[in-house]
Amino acid sequence: MGKINRLNMNSCKCFHVLCFVLLFYFAFASASNAQESYMKIDLNKGWKFKIDTLKEGADKKWYEKDVPEDAIDIKVPGFWEEKAAPGYDGWGWYFNSFEISDPDQKLALVFNGVDDDAEVYINGKWFGSHKGYSEGFYFDVSNKFKKGINTIAVLVNDYSGGGGIYKPVFIRSYQNEEDLLITPFAKMQSLVSPKWVKEGIIYEIYVRSFTKEGNFKGVTKRLDELKDLGATILWLMPIYPVGQLNKKGELGSPYAVKDYYGINHEFGTGDDLKELITEAHKRGMKLILDVVLNHTSWDNELIKTHPDWYTKNDKGEITYPIGTDWSDVADLNYDSKELRNYMKEMLAHWIKEYDVDGFRCDVAELVPTDFWEETHEYLLKQKEIMMLAEGTLPEYHIKSFDMTYAWNTYDVIKNIVDGKQTPEAFYSLLKNESYSFPQNSLRMRFSENHDKDRAVGYFGKDEAKAFAVIMNTIPGAAMIYNGMEAGDSVKPSLFDKYDIPWDKISYADEFRNLYKSLFSLRKENSAIVYGSFEKIENSEKGLMTFGRRNNTDEIIVFVNCGEKIKGLNLKELVKGKNLSDYRTFIAEKTSIQKEDNNTANVNLDKYGYIIFTKSK
Repeated sequence: MGKINRLNMNSCKCFHVLCFVLLFYFAFASASNAQESYMKIDLNKGWKFKIDTLKEGADKKWYEKDVPEDAIDIKVPGFWEEKAAPGYDGWGWYFNSFEISDPDQKLALVFNGVDDDAEVYINGKWFGSHKGYSEGFYFDVSNKFKKGINTIAVLVNDYSGGGGIYKPVFIRSYQNEEDLLITPFAKMQSLVSPKWVKEGIIYEIYVRSFTKEGNFKGVTKRLDELKDLGATILWLMPIYPVGQLNKKGELGSPYAVKDYYGINHEFGTGDDLKELITEAHKRGMKLILDVVLNHTSWDNELIKTHPDWYTKNDKGEITYPIGTDWSDVADLNYDSKELRNYMKEMLAHWIKEYDVDGFRCDVAELVPTDFWEETHEYLLKQKEIMMLAEGTLPEYHIKSFDMTYAWNTYDVIKNIVDGKQTPEAFYSLLKNESYSFPQNSLRMRFSENHDKDRAVGYFGKDEAKAFAVIMNTIPGAAMIYNGMEAGDSVKPSLFDKYDIPWDKISYADEFRNLYKSLFSLRKENSAIVYGSFEKIENSEKGLMTFGRRNNTDEIIVFVNCGEKIKGLNLKELVKGKNLSDYRTFIAEKTSIQKEDNNTANVNLDKYGYIIFTKSK
């Protein structure tokens, strides 16, 4: 009996397996057939390019011509600095033509990435624009083409670094937005980061400018201030000796590394660094180093001892990174296994000898992803660490990095605060992130860093505060660059000495109190780190309204980047909520008029904000 039963069970299992295989086959076949039924036109060939140094192309309507006579061939995807326009930042025009045989479909024009902003013209007429680097975007172009030959012109505005249509572009038919933007990584889980990383508040320190002393001892003296502010992770910008050959500015860039095992004598000694790290750890703070693995200074000893580790041009000469204006550094070539081993051991050295807690990795996208994967795995054998990428690739979150830069958020929120885009652009951005990044990916949000202008200097005081409130309440990791908490308006030079005027800014206390409040809220209200994001609909053009919520905590955020708003009815906005359960945590340029326990009207001046909180 038992034998017969086992035979029957095995037969049943085989039948179920066969059914599963058949179902999988037909499902896959159906999906494949459905995919094949989409029309797709590859637009990665045949592009022409023209520099617009005078920014006159729009006024002169270059886009109405098929291709200007003086336009040159250019590679797409790619940066124009690679061949067409080395070292150029500004306006550049792309021109192409394509044939449509069946324009009567639901069609999208898809750009996987443009650096930085794009204005798109189709058949001689402006069609749409996109602001912000590093994210994929599309335009619905249904019924916008004619049968036969069509033309496209793309004006790219590049602010710095590489510029151009640097990722693939195509036209395809589609049913849903997800069809266009989904990546293979979106259904994967990100790597699991330590709690201190997820809940961290990152404070970026430029040792040269942070104190008048400009050294480690100066930072150590101010650790209690940083702890009081709310910082939990200290990020030191590069501490290596700075290369002097072909240097920029008086002192040279900290990102031109002369010795990967050395310490800049300006900053002190190895013992001074150890003291700083020990004292930070005593206060419950972590410390990460800024590492530069893509390039070295021209007087780095490795150029003499290992010239084969460097990128060579057609003449066999070591060159600076292609597509950049970084003439003060020499590009490394990661085809070398020996170079990879050297860099892994160098990073492990800083963990073993100095007890650092991780690394911020400069221009991570210029170093192969497989190197980061194997290096992260190797370093985790030394210690529980944090890896932060100055990069935006979704695949980084699988094995390589705990956190990536959210350049896209900075660009969009900057434009919202500046009145160039509406809050809808941000909500769309978050949705697009969900199509691209692994689940639970941790993105670093910021309103400033050492590569960007000071928010106060670019916008003004009120705008900078509104920017800070948004960036510290949306999903992602919090980050602050030294001097922001004083409202400094001058961007410190990377190449010269600059002292942050801590005691000379009349409104410094306003910014410090704001950041202290935002960071304390982040620690007290777990919805900011672990909660969902909920858009709250409103009819005001420049008003950002959203909520964050988990099982225990909740916040509701209002930030007005438009004109003054009077009599905003809270009950209508936050339907189903009992307003008496919430308290006003922080508010500025805002007034609230309560009519009863469950009705209130809010007045918000331009750049006014208010945060409501609730805890069980």
